[in-house]
Amino acid sequence: MSFQQLRSSLPGSVEPEHKSALANLLYQTCHIASQLLRNNFLQEMYAQCLLCMLLKVQMSILSGYVFTTHGNNTNPTEQHQKYMSRIEDFMLNGINTVLNCVKRVVRENIKSIPLHQKLKLQDVENIIRSIQNSILENGDAFLQETTGYIMPAGSSNDVNDEFLDNICFETKDVIECPDFCHVFQVCIESGVSSLMDRLSECYVFLSDDTQTFVNPHDFSTPLAKLIPIMHKVFCEHKPAEQGSFVHTLLQLEPLNSFTANIYEAFSQKCPGS
Repeated sequence: MSFQQLRSSLPGSVEPEHKSALANLLYQTCHIASQLLRNNFLQEMYAQCLLCMLLKVQMSILSGYVFTTHGNNTNPTEQHQKYMSRIEDFMLNGINTVLNCVKRVVRENIKSIPLHQKLKLQDVENIIRSIQNSILENGDAFLQETTGYIMPAGSSNDVNDEFLDNICFETKDVIECPDFCHVFQVCIESGVSSLMDRLSECYVFLSDDTQTFVNPHDFSTPLAKLIPIMHKVFCEHKPAEQGSFVHTLLQLEPLNSFTANIYEAFSQKCPGS
C-alpha cells in the first residue's frame, strides 16, 4: 500500500499535516516490524495484525477527538503526539509477548515432525490451522497484556494531563471489548490465507523441478527441503508492495467498519465529556 493510499484512508476531519504524520507513522511502523520479523512468517503475521489494529484504533479515536475540538484556539499537537507515541511501548515490549506466544505454540505443534518427513500442501495447512486454533483457544490470555503496553501507566512527564488520562482510558476500553478480539481473529484468518498463497508458490516452484507434471496439491517434499524455499519465496514479497499482506489487511472491511464506528462514536462526543 502506498503512502498516499494510506493517507487518503484516514478520516477527512483530520488536518492535512496531522493526516500525513499519522499515515507515515502507520506505514513506517509496519514496514519496520516486517523487516525485523522477516524470517518468522507466522510471528510476523500475528504482529502485523495486532500492530495495524492498535494503530488504526488510535488514529480513529484521535481523529474523533480532533473533530470535536476543531476550531478551538488550543494547540493540542503535543498531546496528540504523546498519545500516538504510546505505540512505541508496544514495539519495544509488547510485541515480544506476541512473538513469544506464537513461537511457543509453533514449537509445540512442529516438535514431533522430523525434517525428513514429506509434507503435502494440505499437511502444512493443517499444521498452520492447528497453531491458529491453539492460539485462538487462549485468545483472552493472548491479548490481555496488550493494553498494558499500548497504554502504560502515565510517566512522570504526563502527571495531571487530563487529556492523556481520558483518551488512554477510553482506548483501553476499546481494545478490551469483544469486537476488538473478533476483528483481530478476522485479520488473522486473512493472514493465514495470505500465508497459504505464499506456500502454494513454494510447492509450485518445487514441483516444477520434477521430470513430469505434478499437481502442486499432490506434490510432497521433505520439511528440510521446504524450509529454504519458504524463506526465498516469502522474502521476495516486500511489505510495501501493492499486493502485500499489510495492504490487504488495511483494506479489510471488518477492520475498516470497526474503526469507522469508533471514529463516529468519538466524533459525536462533547468535548470534555
